[in-house]
Amino acid sequence: PKGFDFTPLLHGLENNSCHCLHWGYIIQGAIRIISDDGSEEVSQTGDIFYWPKGHTAIVEEDLKFIEFSPEKELNEVLEHVGKRMAELGG
Repeated sequence: PKGFDFTPLLHGLENNSCHCLHWGYIIQGAIRIISDDGSEEVSQTGDIFYWPKGHTAIVEEDLKFIEFSPEKELNEVLEHVGKRMAELGG
């Protein structure tokens, strides 16, 4: 949903950011990707995207997207996110 910030869920990973590559297509909405180097990029409806490792994200508009990511790295991130959600009461 709009306003969702992934940053707290990535805390504890290297550089407190996602180390997984992502490719995909934004069906609807917009998301801001913030890279470890401080650069920012907004992907929005109709965009094809590539997000390199070393990033976090904030949803700018309610979001629907298709994503393709390496299985091993994605599973590592999702496992960590699940643990953080439990810690944070989510």
